[in-house]
Amino acid sequence: MNAVNNFLFIGLPYAAIAVFLVGAIYRYRATGFKYSSLSSQFLEGGGIYIFAVLFHWGILVVFLGHLVAFLFPNATLAWHSNAVRLIADEVVIFTFGLAMLIGLAGLFIRRLARPRVRVVTSRMDIFIELVLLTQIVFGLWIALGYRWGYYWFASDMSPYLWSIVKFSPQIEAVSAMPWGDQDAYRRGLHHSGTHSVYPPGALPGGAVSLHMAQLSKSDLVLGPQADPQPRNGMD
Repeated sequence: MNAVNNFLFIGLPYAAIAVFLVGAIYRYRATGFKYSSLSSQFLEGGGIYIFAVLFHWGILVVFLGHLVAFLFPNATLAWHSNAVRLIADEVVIFTFGLAMLIGLAGLFIRRLARPRVRVVTSRMDIFIELVLLTQIVFGLWIALGYRWGYYWFASDMSPYLWSIVKFSPQIEAVSAMPWGDQDAYRRGLHHSGTHSVYPPGALPGGAVSLHMAQLSKSDLVLGPQADPQPRNGMD
């Protein structure tokens, strides 16, 4: 099990980051004109606006929520020591997560259903959108089952992520989570971590794929249903 945990929580994140960076640089230098997907809005404008707005605002708010908790864990714990603020913020983040899911699902269905859009759609476009949809579903699924994510993200996940950034991985908290009740959490974490391996630019805004690796792991992915108290590990 130690070898598995070392691969999933140490080897895989570094491999994903390395492949992302090398792939992004290579694609930009070798095939810059293909760095992002073709825009299909000029082919089919009707019906795209509402789904595009839902997706882009959803991903922006969810990402910023994760980023703040990652950069300022102590301030996050202090701010959410008030139960009203904690519940309000989790409701807001979950709502924007739903908006992101509805928006991306609408854009995906449109991409497959409209002949003029489908003709400029590659298999990689479809693959990446399915990856994103699955990742979002995992995040929302965990959000319903494991609440108080601002607390356990700031106390457990943020130190782990910072240890990865500092090249001194500390995986005790994340590897201590059991496979049973928290299997959904692990799946979301591993699935999101591998997302950045896929070719950058395969989806519009492909450079965001590294940030999407955080999408299923914090306030959208809320912690166990218990009193919102800081903890040192996920027991």
